Amino acid sequence: MTIPRSGQRISLDDAVALSLAALQSILFPDEPPSPNFGIPREHVVHTDPHLDEFFAEMLFRATLPLDAEIAFNEGSFGDASEEDSRDLTGSVLFGIGGGLSLTSRPLLIFDEHELDEDGKRIYPSCSGYVASAIEATRPVEYGPEFLQLLAEVDFIDEFGSAHAQHLANFIKAFNRFSSFQYISPDDAGQVPPVPNPEVKRKFITVCLCSVLRVMITQPDLLFDRNAVTGSLLNSLTAFTAQVPEAKRSQAFQRLLSDARSLYGDQGTVFHDAQLKHRSSIVTEVSAGPQMLLVSRVCRSLEHVFGQETAHDLFRYFWDIDFQRQMSFLRVKEALAPHLSNDRPLKVETEVGELFFAKLFLRDPSGRSYPFWVLHLTPAAGVVYANQPALNALNHRNHGRGVLLLDDPDTGSKTLFRAKAVDPDLWKKLTGSIRQLEPGCWYDPSTDPGRPAPFIINGSKARKGVQKSLLDGELVAGLLRQVSES
Repeated sequence: MTIPRSGQRISLDDAVALSLAALQSILFPDEPPSPNFGIPREHVVHTDPHLDEFFAEMLFRATLPLDAEIAFNEGSFGDASEEDSRDLTGSVLFGIGGGLSLTSRPLLIFDEHELDEDGKRIYPSCSGYVASAIEATRPVEYGPEFLQLLAEVDFIDEFGSAHAQHLANFIKAFNRFSSFQYISPDDAGQVPPVPNPEVKRKFITVCLCSVLRVMITQPDLLFDRNAVTGSLLNSLTAFTAQVPEAKRSQAFQRLLSDARSLYGDQGTVFHDAQLKHRSSIVTEVSAGPQMLLVSRVCRSLEHVFGQETAHDLFRYFWDIDFQRQMSFLRVKEALAPHLSNDRPLKVETEVGELFFAKLFLRDPSGRSYPFWVLHLTPAAGVVYANQPALNALNHRNHGRGVLLLDDPDTGSKTLFRAKAVDPDLWKKLTGSIRQLEPGCWYDPSTDPGRPAPFIINGSKARKGVQKSLLDGELVAGLLRQVSES
């Protein structure tokens, strides 16, 4: 199969086949690899997989025959003390499985969450684990461009710092929506009706491989701000041209204007989108450009497959992004009237139940300042509520506040801090919460000296964690206690 000429369109499946063939020729230029462990029956990732699981799974597939048909599934697991009875015989697990008691034997397990004797993760990400395993078992050529991309995936999984317009953040949105709203399955690009796990895998595989190919052959294309911006905005124009008139609401038109402004300033995005090592909560050190910005992905798709196919494929991005922005707008407008009360309140809003309290804490110099506590339990169908709620804390109260967000589907909770929360206050608060509910809360940071800006109680991927009873009133009470200690 050859790359289509300009004006030709190819399907997503054909784009995947071309991408995997190219990746295999990059990593194994002398001859195609032969599988060391047989052909897997399926590849399994945790529910709502991250960038590193998609990259790892793609990399492992490059070691297999290109015509191998391997299912791709997402799965939830209990904690390490539980036995899992599902049939995983012949499966390869990515990002999950370590420490579980399984009644069936998977072919391989790549779980980067396993720790060494000192309690530290051995691999920075699932991708790093798979790359090391391949290198240890067969000759492979990891060129500088591949290693740069792998380092970016590792870095973001370990330290965060992905720009808002990074592919990693798009994947998070892709995981949250169960259907496409603005494109139909009979469109020219053969768009499937729902963004199921297989569709996500295919699209992200094509994106990753395209960026890698351009980094190797014509890297300057990815640093030409005007060309990159043009590709992205042209794809937006192509997307909006096929949105049915019935769905072009006033809110849609408002978001379209915002999108043109937001994504049209790639000069600022390029400047800001640097990998940043969090040496502390407030101090960051730059470690290179982020190559997986969605604008660079779009430019790469256009260069590799031609403009028509790139526009067809990138409608996935725009459809999900507009749904995300529509949800953001809905939550923002529903919360706004309730965030000026001086007294604590609990109220049912259009987007769910909200608790709000305004505290007055003292900084290290003794000066009093307002500190907001939000507790939101989203209503059915409301997704991405954390972003507009945190945005309110950051912009309306100068980043001083915390958000407790419930997940009604799983019964799990996440506590987020806004951007200007004092690091010592955050450590004291999360420490008191984990002391109050031992074993319930998890900090994903790999370094105790650099805590993450959130702590988690349970998740879709691991449902065996004891459910927390924490609520907004209790958080407010704990804040009063720890701020005076």
